[in-house]
Amino acid sequence: KMGFFSDVRLETETVPEGRQVVFVVTERPFVKKIELQGNKELKEEDLKDQLTLKPFAIMNLNTVNESLEKLNTFYQSKGYYNAQINHTIRSEDKQSVVVTFNITEGKKVYIKTIAFQGVKAFKEKQLKGIMETNEKDFLYWILSSGLYKKELLEKDLEKISAFYYNRGYLKAKVGDPEVKHEGEWLYITIPIEEGSQFRMGEVDIQGDLLRPKEKMLADLAIRKEKFYNREVIRQDILQISEGFSQEGFAFAEVVPKITEDPSVPKVDLVYEVRKGPKVYFERIDIVGNTKTRDKVIRREFKVSEQGLFDAYALRRSNENINRLDFFEEVNISTTPGSQEDRMNLKVEVKEKMTGSFSVGAGYSAVDQFSVMGSIAQRNLFGRGQRLSLDAYLSTNTNRYSLNFVEPWLFDIPLSAAFTLYNWIREYDEYKKDSYGASVDLGYLLWGEYTRGYVTYTYDDANVTDVASNAPASIQNSAGKNTTSSVRLTLRRDSRDVLFNTSKGSMNSVSAEYAGGPLGGTSQFTRYLASSGWYFPVFWGTTFFANGKVGLIQEHGKVPDYEKFYLGGINSIRGFKYNSIGVTDPVTGNIQGGDKMVQFNLEYIFPMIPA
Repeated sequence: KMGFFSDVRLETETVPEGRQVVFVVTERPFVKKIELQGNKELKEEDLKDQLTLKPFAIMNLNTVNESLEKLNTFYQSKGYYNAQINHTIRSEDKQSVVVTFNITEGKKVYIKTIAFQGVKAFKEKQLKGIMETNEKDFLYWILSSGLYKKELLEKDLEKISAFYYNRGYLKAKVGDPEVKHEGEWLYITIPIEEGSQFRMGEVDIQGDLLRPKEKMLADLAIRKEKFYNREVIRQDILQISEGFSQEGFAFAEVVPKITEDPSVPKVDLVYEVRKGPKVYFERIDIVGNTKTRDKVIRREFKVSEQGLFDAYALRRSNENINRLDFFEEVNISTTPGSQEDRMNLKVEVKEKMTGSFSVGAGYSAVDQFSVMGSIAQRNLFGRGQRLSLDAYLSTNTNRYSLNFVEPWLFDIPLSAAFTLYNWIREYDEYKKDSYGASVDLGYLLWGEYTRGYVTYTYDDANVTDVASNAPASIQNSAGKNTTSSVRLTLRRDSRDVLFNTSKGSMNSVSAEYAGGPLGGTSQFTRYLASSGWYFPVFWGTTFFANGKVGLIQEHGKVPDYEKFYLGGINSIRGFKYNSIGVTDPVTGNIQGGDKMVQFNLEYIFPMIPA
């Protein structure tokens, strides 16, 4: 039973003291080495990962056979159904052996056809369309189509069952598929018993109701369905449960009762609701935050201690904590409290590195060769503050900036951002050397996405090396220009993530006033409005629709660089940076405009899957 010995004998002999028992054992050898021979298409390290037999383990024939089966299974999962694998065991000495797995891979075997038996209500093409398992086609070498995987086919059978259940066939049965192997091809046949298609009859809701029955019935999606639909019923149950959970009923039960009438055929449906007691959060515990302070996490919660249970608010809390991007993992769990109507909340987090140092280089049509560097800390001293020092150097641009953000000033949802910068840029017709600072205050106005901002900016710029043929607007900007402005912004940002956005929108309107009592040489009022919407499509791709309008009212001197230009990757692709503007009637060159309208439609797809 120990597996260490290949033979155990029991011998006895008579000695003066009595009978003596002697155990005579023959030790099994250990596995000195494992060899794979004949594998050409699959990597040796991938094959060895499948083996349960390991070097320097005691030799065990059962383990060898188990490894052999796993290799066969692995080859089949890659399409090599004709692979032949055997093993040999060679003794090196009395204590060790070498185990060799001899592999003849053969050619890949692909699915030739997928057929269905008993299907009358739908076309086979419809059923194949919901399956991930598919037949070999001309793109098999790119998409790996036509490969048979047992686990994948089992999931496809579940999808087919759901397809029938969601179209009224509540008695449908999807049988075990027959997989036939002939030469280089596999033939799959899936038996299906469709049964009758059941219409929806009467729908009712009974038990503990939060609102008048008529209103709750009006919200049920199943009432709009002509035929029985299991998925819609599931969504109704979630919708009813969600409503109760937002009122504190954490353990509300919604049970669908179905009465079948095969003679029609139809089904009557009754949702029976038992709300249970209202539940309150007794205690919220946070563990694992070795750096981040408790209050940084707690202020992201939409629920509170001694407050009512709310499933939606709990989900939003989880999303808010994840959006901080301070943690590798965020797990929220609940446990019973001291009484039946009490619940404890436990938040387990795992800190991740929030400091970064980066250096990079690149080339663009605008700045040509460039190098950049950044030192940043996104969770300064565990307070949730952000501090960064950035530098960008290129052929025609030198930019340095120091940024600090306090997202919760005075422990209220008031954000404060401070920026210092120095920016030197050589344009085609002039050079601009500027330094300045900005202070930005933002406050959550309503909902979860809409914030208001007040921003003060001071910019001191010196425009030199103006070309003799530059437009009048640029000629008039030569010399020292100071801009002192205040901007009011209303912004609604519901994007799922800030980078690689796949859904949501970003909408904003702003008005900026410069000069007058604020001082400075620049005198203008600038209005901007923008709206960008992201729509997930398929295969991880996104459709993006964006619009932007702008207007500047001049009250005196307005430097050309404060006016509107379009062109470049962030406005209109296919045009050079700032190459779209107003044509100067004298020089024929481009200068900034006082009005702007821009629309974009983009289809975004990942070059490398996330």
